[in-house]
Amino acid sequence: MEQIVISERHQLFKWQYPEWALYLHLIRGEHRNYLIDSGIDHVSLEPLLTILATLSKPLVLINTHYHWDHVLGNYAIPADCIMAHQQTAIILSNSWDTRVREASDYLSMQPPKCLPTDTFTQDYEFEDDGIYLFHTPGHTADGISVYDRIEKVLNVGDNLGDDQEHIVPDLDLDVSTYIVTLNQYASFEIATMVSGHMGLAPPTIIEAIKESIANTSNG
Repeated sequence: MEQIVISERHQLFKWQYPEWALYLHLIRGEHRNYLIDSGIDHVSLEPLLTILATLSKPLVLINTHYHWDHVLGNYAIPADCIMAHQQTAIILSNSWDTRVREASDYLSMQPPKCLPTDTFTQDYEFEDDGIYLFHTPGHTADGISVYDRIEKVLNVGDNLGDDQEHIVPDLDLDVSTYIVTLNQYASFEIATMVSGHMGLAPPTIIEAIKESIANTSNG
């Protein structure tokens, strides 16, 4: 696990797998700490769990969407609650075993079913910490993003591609829905962006993605 410090408030944790990377994101709020996504299982998470054990404030775990690499570690995280979109909870409740089978090559054990405890449909805000969660469909229908109003850091889950050479993510929905989400991102003041597989990205990537989609459509 590699640690990447953005600021005293924001820290990334990177796991490098043979064909892709995974980034989890810790936000140290004044009243609570927030961990965005939970990874795969407790064995891979052990270095992060050691860090989380030193934190004294309540921990909110946020699942950005239902894909296995973002949720199967839920059981291992010492969270006071697990936040997600309502659709995420429904999908996971109905298909947990499918998610586990999809991840079989990466698991050291079968993770126990651990679902979101608190859900929303459009948005939810922890006002005292300046942390805003909102529905951003594109990569998946249930996807959410997390915006820190204090330091202007936007975590978009998997709504960016896997790396700088592949900036457009796989989309479960139509491109027009994804463009609406990109335009929503562009309405925020953003200092830096974070994604689950690309890691850090500049806000200029929003327009670059839109241009790439337009060029593909025109081609």
